[in-house]
Amino acid sequence: MEMNKTIKMKHFQALFFNKMKNKKAQTSNTIIMSISWFFFLIVVLLSVTFLVKGYLKTTIDIKDIEAELFYQEILFTNNGITYQDEITGRNYPGIIDLNRFNNEDFTKSLSYGKNNYFMSANLSLSSKDGTKIKSFVYNKEWYKKWKPLAKTFLPGTGGAKIIQKKSYVLVKKEELTFPAILYVEIVYPNK
Repeated sequence: MEMNKTIKMKHFQALFFNKMKNKKAQTSNTIIMSISWFFFLIVVLLSVTFLVKGYLKTTIDIKDIEAELFYQEILFTNNGITYQDEITGRNYPGIIDLNRFNNEDFTKSLSYGKNNYFMSANLSLSSKDGTKIKSFVYNKEWYKKWKPLAKTFLPGTGGAKIIQKKSYVLVKKEELTFPAILYVEIVYPNK
């Protein structure tokens, strides 16, 4: 019996220590796997966060669209620089009235208010051969301030943008009508 107890004890010790050894190995293996899963989880969460923030926009910049609308307004507005028939009151887009091609008439036709800090423009008419016919600057004060900023290409609130447009138009000077080129340089602040 004594021997039987000794064999049983050795067998129990061997099983117990093997189980303990396996439990320690399992514990360390579990810890290593937990740490790797934890880092993987952090990477996935950060990736999802950056993707979501990348696709969400809190502000929409519409200044380029406003500048394009301003250009269209130059060409098509009533009582602006375009020719308007005195009898019918019909506006003829693409025909510039040289008598009304000045800053005063142009400013009256737009509704940007007295203190316009939204848009400024340099408008010039040239003949087909490049001879300058007439030009003026709308909102001259801000044009002088914004044009140097636009040339620096600074992004953000302190900068400005410049858009240059060219249109082939007809110019009406009293009864004479001749082809010309209208150059428009629109300058506006960022945001």
